[in-house]
Amino acid sequence: MEYLPDLLVMLIILFLPMRLFGVGPLTVLIWMGCGALLIVLRYVTFGRTLIKWWPLLLMPLILCASFIWSDAPGISLRYGFQVLLTCLLGVFLAHVLSPTRFAIAMFAGMLVFCVASILDGRQGVAETGLVLIGLTGSKNSMAFAANMLISAAAAMLFLPKLPAWSRALGAVGLLIGAYIVAITASATAVVLSFAIVAIFTVMCFMQRFTPAARAITIVGVLVLLSPLAFATNEITAMIHEFMREVLNKDPENLTGRTYLWNRADDLIAQRPLLGYGFQAIWLSDSSETLGLLRWAGVADGRTFNFHHTYRQLAVDVGIIGSGVFVVTLLICIGAAIRQFILMPSVATSFVFSFFLITLVKSFTEVIVVAFSAQTLLLFVCCVYAFWTPPSSRAPAAPARTQAPRY
Repeated sequence: MEYLPDLLVMLIILFLPMRLFGVGPLTVLIWMGCGALLIVLRYVTFGRTLIKWWPLLLMPLILCASFIWSDAPGISLRYGFQVLLTCLLGVFLAHVLSPTRFAIAMFAGMLVFCVASILDGRQGVAETGLVLIGLTGSKNSMAFAANMLISAAAAMLFLPKLPAWSRALGAVGLLIGAYIVAITASATAVVLSFAIVAIFTVMCFMQRFTPAARAITIVGVLVLLSPLAFATNEITAMIHEFMREVLNKDPENLTGRTYLWNRADDLIAQRPLLGYGFQAIWLSDSSETLGLLRWAGVADGRTFNFHHTYRQLAVDVGIIGSGVFVVTLLICIGAAIRQFILMPSVATSFVFSFFLITLVKSFTEVIVVAFSAQTLLLFVCCVYAFWTPPSSRAPAAPARTQAPRY
C-alpha cells in the first residue's frame, strides 16, 4: 500500500498519451479512474490541495467561466472543465509524491509506453515518409513521449541512493528515447532532447556550488545574455538560417504559423478583454472559424490551434485570462529559481529543466490542452517550484505544557 500512489501515478503517465484507434475513450477512462482512486486513497490530501493551490488553478477556472460570454457556451464549458481536471490532477500528483518518487514513476511509465510503441510499430505519414507514431497517433506526440523518457532517464542516472540496476535501466531508457527521436525524424525533438539533458546536467553540476555562488552564476548569465536584447534582428536571422539549413523548415511560413499569428492578433484586437470563449474560435460555426479551418484544410477544429500559447489564450479568454496565466508562470519561475539557489536537488533539477523546455515550447505550441500529458506535467512542475525538502523544513514545535501555578 505504501507504493500504491506511485503505481497509480505511473499508470496515469502511461495511459495519458495513448491514442489507440477505436478505443481512445477507454484510455481516458483508465487514467481518470486511476486519478479518482488516488483521490479516494488520499482524500485528506486532496482537500488540502484544493485549499492551498487554488490560485494555481485560477486560469483553468477562467476557461470554465468563459462559457458566460462565449460564442459557443456548451463547448467552452465542456473543454474548460476538461482542462481544469487535467490541471487539478497535475497539482494533486505533485502534492502526493515527492519529486524523486515522481521522477521514478514517470520513468517507469514512459519506458513501458515507449517500448510498447516500438513493438506496436504503427506508422504515420510525415514529410520524410512513414515514421513511427506508436500508441500516440502522431509524429509530434511520439517525439514528445521520447523527450519525456529521455529527461526521466537522465534523472535516473543522477538520483542518489538508487540501486545499480536502476541506473542501468536509466541508460537503456536513454538509448530507447534517443532511438525514437531519431526514427521519428523530428528535428525539433532532437534539439529539445539535447537541451533537456544539457540543462539538467549543468543544474546538477551547480549543486556543488554554494547558494551565493549559484545566485551569482545565474545573475552573471543573465547579465551576459542581456545585450542580446539589442541584437534581435541578428538573432532572428541566425535562427532562420538554422531552420533552413539544419531543420529544413521554412522560417517565414512554418506550417502557416506566421499567418495564424497574424489572424490571432486581429481577433485579439476585436475582443481584447475577454475573448471569444475557450475553444469557441475553433469549434463554433462562426465565419472566422470556417475561414480558418478551410485555409488550414482541417475538418476537425479540436486538432488545430494558433501554435502559440499566449495568443491562443488571448483569443479564447482575452488579455485578462492570458494575463493571469503569465503572472502565474512568472511567480512559479521565481519560486523555482529561489528553490534552486537555496535547496537544489537532482529531482527538482530534473523537474525544472523540463519546466524550462516547456516554457520555450509555449511560443510555438499550445501547452494548455485538455487531457494532455504536457499540460499535466506543466502543473506538476509549477507545484514543485515551491517544494521544500524534508531536511530543510522547520521541526514541529513541541507541545506547550501548562506552567505550574504557585
